[in-house]
Amino acid sequence: NRNLDTGELKIDIVYTWVNGADPEYMKLCQQYSNEPVDLNPERFRDIYQMLKYSMRSLELYMPWVNNIFILTQRPQVPDWLDTSHPKIKLVHHDEVFENKEHLPTFSCNTIESYLHKIPGLSDYFIYVNDDFLFGKATSQEVFISPEGKINVFGTIMGENLPFRLYDGKNDVFGLGLVEHCPLLIRKKYWADMAWINPKKMEQTRSNKFRKRSDYMMPKLYKYYMLRHQKKHCRALKLWELNKLH
Repeated sequence: NRNLDTGELKIDIVYTWVNGADPEYMKLCQQYSNEPVDLNPERFRDIYQMLKYSMRSLELYMPWVNNIFILTQRPQVPDWLDTSHPKIKLVHHDEVFENKEHLPTFSCNTIESYLHKIPGLSDYFIYVNDDFLFGKATSQEVFISPEGKINVFGTIMGENLPFRLYDGKNDVFGLGLVEHCPLLIRKKYWADMAWINPKKMEQTRSNKFRKRSDYMMPKLYKYYMLRHQKKHCRALKLWELNKLH
């Protein structure tokens, strides 16, 4: 995947996105929801069209990005999106879900568990949310070292502690705010982390809406990398990021 001229990896970007104001989408949510929290608009609203501005910041500050994939529920498409752009690929959930019984889903935890199944996705990709904005030139070295070690951000003393995964404590000490950041993923590792606990992974994927007992995929990935792929990653504290710019 290395570009022999520049030394850069071919790295794609993946967004997950949904238009929560779509009446058909809301009707579907109401059909499957069992609890009021399932319909909390904070989980899926797009009132500021942040995806548009996030993508613009990529164009400005990360021109080395390969393709940009937007994963969403069929038949949704952002109404402002130029789908003919050669770098932009729109993908729907039914194109990546192995178990169609998991559809439809309204849980980001379920959707994220299938990111590595996106057709045509590069071996390395960066998962970003639509509220991530890049404010200055950002090199690949922010995400991966010249030796190929993936940078893992937002850890506790260099390690994600097991209780954060296994006891449902998904936001201990407010550190979820630190962990809400872009994540460089290698597809093989994203697929392999499911085998830490296949039963819990299947339980997460079967939920139509987010549950506190779910695996949260970015946290699980960081834990998996630091516990099982130590040779291929390095833990970075928040203050160490400035050294990479």
